[in-house]
Amino acid sequence: MLDIGLLFVILIFGLLAVRIIFYIIRRSAQKAGSVKFDFDLADLQKLVEAGHMTEEEFRRARDVILSRTDAKFEPVKGFPVLGPVEKPKE
Repeated sequence: MLDIGLLFVILIFGLLAVRIIFYIIRRSAQKAGSVKFDFDLADLQKLVEAGHMTEEEFRRARDVILSRTDAKFEPVKGFPVLGPVEKPKE
């Protein structure tokens, strides 16, 4: 009876150790995947404040970012040099 109880305790501790290892791996993978490569308006404003971007460049970049927002909540894909293309008026 003692052998079965000992094996059961070892099994429980083994499962607990595996669960902890998976938790650590999952958490480190989420931290590694949380890097963002797209600009948001706050990043652009910091560039203006630091003097790396003019107000005109900020307005054009802001228009590009705002033109890409939609209901899908996906990250911005790329950052074009030119502003958004204006649609011809009919």
